[in-house]
Amino acid sequence: MSGSSGLESLVGGFVTILTTNGRHFLGVLQAVDQATNVCLTQAHERVYCKGVEAQDVPLGVYLIRGDTVALIGSLDQQALAALPLRETNCDPFPPMRT
Repeated sequence: MSGSSGLESLVGGFVTILTTNGRHFLGVLQAVDQATNVCLTQAHERVYCKGVEAQDVPLGVYLIRGDTVALIGSLDQQALAALPLRETNCDPFPPMRT
């Protein structure tokens, strides 16, 4: 997929994606198109729950529909690995209102 969304510079890099329904995905951005449909490899979903440590659910190759993408950002994997995931507990992200 090749798109004109300005996200092409992130292709091949590790990214974080927040969706409009409150889900949080991380992985390597393999492709993006003009509708912001994205393909991730090495993908996992980070699940947050108050009072419990955040969990990473491995997904492998994962496609996300562009109409559910709220945010895409580049991540530094070394900085991410240094975060205290076991100490992270918070309320799940609420769905976003349009």
